[in-house]
Amino acid sequence: MERKLYNILEQLINKEEPLIILYGASNIGKTSILHNLEEYLTLQEKKTYYLDFREEKLSNISAIALKQYLESLGLNYTYKNFLLLDNLENSSDPYNILHLFSRLENINIIATARKNLTDEIKLLLIKPKELFLFPLDFYEFLNFKGKGDLKRIVKSNEIRNLLQKNRKPRQSLLSYYLEELQLLYEEYILYGGLPSVILSSTYADKEKLLKDYMENLFQSFYKNIRESSKPVFKKLIYFLAQYSGEILNIHQLHQRLGIARVTLEHYLELLKKHSIIYELYPFAKQKNKEIIKGKRIYFYDNGIRNAIINNFTPLNLRLDNTQLLHSALFINLKNNLKEKDKIYYWRTQSGNGLSFIRQSNDILEAIDIDYEPHKLRIPAGIRYFCKDYPVSIAIVGIANKLEFKTIYNYPLWYVPLWMIY
Repeated sequence: MERKLYNILEQLINKEEPLIILYGASNIGKTSILHNLEEYLTLQEKKTYYLDFREEKLSNISAIALKQYLESLGLNYTYKNFLLLDNLENSSDPYNILHLFSRLENINIIATARKNLTDEIKLLLIKPKELFLFPLDFYEFLNFKGKGDLKRIVKSNEIRNLLQKNRKPRQSLLSYYLEELQLLYEEYILYGGLPSVILSSTYADKEKLLKDYMENLFQSFYKNIRESSKPVFKKLIYFLAQYSGEILNIHQLHQRLGIARVTLEHYLELLKKHSIIYELYPFAKQKNKEIIKGKRIYFYDNGIRNAIINNFTPLNLRLDNTQLLHSALFINLKNNLKEKDKIYYWRTQSGNGLSFIRQSNDILEAIDIDYEPHKLRIPAGIRYFCKDYPVSIAIVGIANKLEFKTIYNYPLWYVPLWMIY
């Protein structure tokens, strides 16, 4: 099934981008995208060569030997060739492979990797176009679930598009679908956006897949960690999952785990490079009033996070439902950032704050969550931020309601969380 990123890749291929690297965690759909591109290019009568570096014969092959191998398969430099290099992180020498082939005539490269290869390939003469594939957002989730009608509803009510057209969501249309969308969104919050998990038919199958994924995840990380450090690393991941979305105190955490600060930062970097966690930094322009340091850690997938803490209890019975709602909103926002967009959290030294700030050039959107179903109030963070900063819109994610107000002459929309992306 098609992912949003696929269209971007097609555009880059048509522009003859010479070197593209697609990053993403394991089992997230990178290989499927490469095979779809292979079919697309074949239909255009382009010559393609798909190579999976998980194969033993390729993982240790040198760049020269790989060139000779491809030439034996018919690689000809007089016409356009596309090399589809899957799981390149398994190569013993990704730099020389990319360096050699990116310099050859009529060669375009599309590579995938589970971990970020920036350090390994930073000396390449051709700067690669780097793309990141995340677990599915809610829009893609609906597509994978075969809910085409609901997908179209979500797409047509994308908030930024509505603002540009000076329109509001159609309450009469949305109200008809609200209950079904809310049930699906809660499934998405609990089990996340891994394609294989979404396509599983039972909750028991979903949980098993996620727990197996988690164990495989630990095993892959253990290759880079000493035997004596494995329990500490596992404890760290559990801690990050348990306190997802909260401000991380590095000093307290390395003491709590009994490891050096440099070791803790190495572990965090390892998780970031493998697209498991993301560090969210504060938005601050007034240093005397606002928090300017301290990062929040979010997992890229709620299903993985819930598997780590072994909790798939329904949302209305959980003590951590606020964390899950914030994580799901973060994933939707992060997945849909445009090229120049940035995302932050905001907090004052007196304790007022906002879940997220989305910035596009100088345009700011204030985004918060207030999931109390029986009340409609303006969160304090929205009031304080909109008083100090100009915004294009303030958005409060709530349960199944739609309301439209203003604050300091800015539009203030109360919308279901699944509408915010």
